[in-house]
Amino acid sequence: MKLLLKGTLIASAFLLFSCSSSDDSGATGECESDIAFLQTGKYLKYSMDQFGTPIGGMKLEFGGCDGNGVFSLTRRYYNTSNAETGSQIDKLKNEAGYMAIDVANTTEVFWERLFKKNAQLNDTWNDTKADGTVYTREVIDVDSLITVPAGTFHCKVYKQYSSNSIGDNYIFWNDEVGEVMEESIFLTMKLTEHN
Repeated sequence: MKLLLKGTLIASAFLLFSCSSSDDSGATGECESDIAFLQTGKYLKYSMDQFGTPIGGMKLEFGGCDGNGVFSLTRRYYNTSNAETGSQIDKLKNEAGYMAIDVANTTEVFWERLFKKNAQLNDTWNDTKADGTVYTREVIDVDSLITVPAGTFHCKVYKQYSSNSIGDNYIFWNDEVGEVMEESIFLTMKLTEHN
């Protein structure tokens, strides 16, 4: 059972946050970002539940910048005893009012736009990978009051889906703090701590 939960946690994390194939942990340059939470030294920590059962957590640490607008993002995964079980490094950038994550692999570079600064109700955007997979985000609420362990936040709600996934994800973003909560068919993440 533990192996199934751990496997599902890892698979869920890869579905929710696709990772980069390169390690950019040495990024040290400074970059300008007008997205409040996309700043070197910021972090977000989450609890993770699968079908209502706690399975651990994840911490996102916004690292240095390469001087060209690309920040490193370290993800650390924890079990229910708060022991670190793994980590990975992704890349983020602020471009044309969006925060995008590098979901590159060995054959393609692909920036998926996760967050839109000043998003408005019904804003919708798509990103298409070379294999034809379409990722869609739609703003379905602009002032949802959400309470999580880290506090109560006014959030914009994004409905996220792709052409090859089952079900929708609902992501609750606060413009100053970042992602506050995410709900999908099988996984719920709630912000527990941030700076």
